[in-house]
Amino acid sequence: MIETESTLPTTSYTPHKMNDEIYGKWVAHLAYLGMGYPAKEELLEILCGNFTPLEAEVASVIPTKDIK
Repeated sequence: MIETESTLPTTSYTPHKMNDEIYGKWVAHLAYLGMGYPAKEELLEILCGNFTPLEAEVASVIPTKDIK
């Protein structure tokens, strides 16, 4: 039997929702920086349009303080 969209099990995590969480985490990370990028929808759109989810995930964990 070929699974169609209507026969697939529904879950609370979809790739789109996971991507939103990844990019949202990066926006929050950028807002925390000293220069403080505003956490706005426009910033989210720019990031989504220019970076892959993997790039966003990596960038969101770059330290914001000096590591000594």
